[in-house]
Amino acid sequence: MSRSARLAGKNLTRVNLSNSDLHAADLHDTTLQEAYLSGADLRGADLSGANLQGAHLDGADLTGSNVDGADMRGADLRDAGFDRVASAKGTRLDGARGAPTDTDGEEERYGPR
Repeated sequence: MSRSARLAGKNLTRVNLSNSDLHAADLHDTTLQEAYLSGADLRGADLSGANLQGAHLDGADLTGSNVDGADMRGADLRDAGFDRVASAKGTRLDGARGAPTDTDGEEERYGPR
C-alpha cells in the first residue's frame, strides 16, 4: 500500500494487510471486519466510523490516528498503541483485547454516547 491510501467506504472484510504501510490512509467508514492488520503502520490514519469488529490489530501502530465512532468490538488491540490515538470519541470497544479501561471501570471516554 502506498502512503495516504484512499480506501474510504470500501468493504475489506477479512483482508490481510498485516505489516502494511497505511500511514495517513483514509479508511473512514471502511469495513475491516475480521481483517488482519497485525503490525500495520496506521499512524495518522482516519479510521473514523470504520467497522473493525474482530480485527487483528495486535502490534499495529495507531499513533495519531482518528478512531472516532469506530466499532472495535472483539478486536485484538494488544500492543497497538491505542493510548496514542488522536481521537476516540464514541469508539466501541466491548470485548476488545488490550483495550484501555478507565480506572473506575466505566467506558466514559471510549464507549457509546
